[in-house]
Amino acid sequence: ILTRRLERERRARKAAEEIAENKSRELYLKGQALGDALAAETAARAETQALLSALETFASKRDPVEILEHLRSFITEAVPCATMEVEDETAPDAAMSLEVDPRLFGAGNVVIRRTKTTPPPRGAPALIKALVRQAGLALDNAQLFRQVEKLSVTDALTGLYNRRYLDEQGGRLVALAARHGKALSVLMIDLDHFKTVNDTHGHAVGDRVLIETAAILHSIARRTDLCARFGGEEICVVLPESGDSGAVALAERF
Repeated sequence: ILTRRLERERRARKAAEEIAENKSRELYLKGQALGDALAAETAARAETQALLSALETFASKRDPVEILEHLRSFITEAVPCATMEVEDETAPDAAMSLEVDPRLFGAGNVVIRRTKTTPPPRGAPALIKALVRQAGLALDNAQLFRQVEKLSVTDALTGLYNRRYLDEQGGRLVALAARHGKALSVLMIDLDHFKTVNDTHGHAVGDRVLIETAAILHSIARRTDLCARFGGEEICVVLPESGDSGAVALAERF
């Protein structure tokens, strides 16, 4: 009787231990799954925050170089084991290579290289692609902004600056020359008998004369010279740090 009782107790104890072990294993697996879920949620929140921060930053930038530098910073912060390069061709040993529109970066692809043996986080490629897309949109907007800005200060026919820009920048150049005691010259150019050209050959030919005149002026003027269409067939050229002899020389070449 004692032997049977001891056996029953042994079996009961073994069954209890198995139940406890199974429960412990179950709790461990649930805890591991919960930890993975929390880690995934934390990573998702970090990625979302990175994307929101990038979106806010890119929206305020207009300089392509600055946009690329911010993209590089966001990528290296989100994926510490990676560096970003813009190359003409995808490097064969790159850890990740993102095919993007070449117009966005001037040339080639965005190549992400691994700087450590540590593999990138699971969601790194998707996050990087999202950051690159945001940067691409920012670069598109920057290019559009520059085009609009250029149109606002440029004469549509000749490509010279317009009168508004001349008034703003010309006044600034005069003030700078006076402040620093520098020479400054101004040329006023007028095409003779321009009305006769229009009346005889038509306005299309007159427009062509203005276009060719502006092209000649662009070819001989310095990059620092301000060439603007003053009005009609009149052109004004402001020459910073140029005295009488420089102004006369440019006028004679023209």
